[in-house]
Amino acid sequence: LKLQFLYLIGTTHTATPTPMGPACTVRVGTCNVLYEEYYQRHCKVEAVPLARRCALFAEWAGRAMATHDVLALQEWPYDDREGEAHAPSDAPRRDGGRAFRRHAPRPPAMAGWQRALAAAAKAAGWTLVTHASKNDGLLFAVNTAVFDVLSSQFIGYSPAVARGSKKRGRVLLSHKASGTVVGVVNAHVPWARETMQGARHVAEVFELADAALTPHWIAVGDWNVAVPRDAGAFYAAAFPPEWRDATAALPHATAAGDRADQKIDYITHTPSLRCAAIRSHPTDLAAAVQHGRDRGVEASWFSDHCLVSAVLEVAHPAPIRTPPPPGGNAAPPL
Repeated sequence: LKLQFLYLIGTTHTATPTPMGPACTVRVGTCNVLYEEYYQRHCKVEAVPLARRCALFAEWAGRAMATHDVLALQEWPYDDREGEAHAPSDAPRRDGGRAFRRHAPRPPAMAGWQRALAAAAKAAGWTLVTHASKNDGLLFAVNTAVFDVLSSQFIGYSPAVARGSKKRGRVLLSHKASGTVVGVVNAHVPWARETMQGARHVAEVFELADAALTPHWIAVGDWNVAVPRDAGAFYAAAFPPEWRDATAALPHATAAGDRADQKIDYITHTPSLRCAAIRSHPTDLAAAVQHGRDRGVEASWFSDHCLVSAVLEVAHPAPIRTPPPPGGNAAPPL
């Protein structure tokens, strides 16, 4: 009987794997933080004073790092130099907004954005990966207690989409607990005059999701185009086969101003990941819009885009099963 018991221990295996949690969970957030020059020239909401926006951003950065593993920001301030900015002018503008004159002094608080995020990152143990681009930088912030940053790369668009220094960015991350490698793409897609042209612009975002590096990819950002009613044609033109749009489930717009009724900020992923949760933060956006309607309301948000967040999971691979011994795995008869 003792020998039979030992034989059972050494040869019996189960056909059904034990249920397991995800191999890797990524809490990702994306937000266009609105570089000051663009904010003043293009936002339809009343411009919130720069110092106030900087203070709001500093407060938000600490909170966001407590609830995310990766943050992807667009329109990030590109350097600490004061340089020149656009300032309000009394001249009327045809669209009813305010005109702006060039070569006015930039407020000195611009560098405060970078200092605020650097301080929050240092306190939380995060690392920052940035692309310097005038008016339209990109930034990745990564929780290094959860992920190692393996590499980063910033690549330009095709000339048909954008010229100059505008880039798309990607980082490769290694999950410390499981060793799973996940790629994240961040992009602020150039605006297009019509939806299908915008879809073709978006298609260039996915070029950075190289399956030879990892099958697990997330692509996020402000893509400046909303999914139309003919969603099938849009997705066919914009997305690679089988990619999934997690933000399709959001009930709210993600931006105020010109696109107050549209969702133009995206979190998308390959089918190797599962979206466990997706949310936008419309109360933040509502605060910006309300400030624009009533100057007596103190602004409580720094952008005309809200934060969009998702929890994405990479499933465990199927357990490796050793083959049964010759003759099957049945124990010898008693």
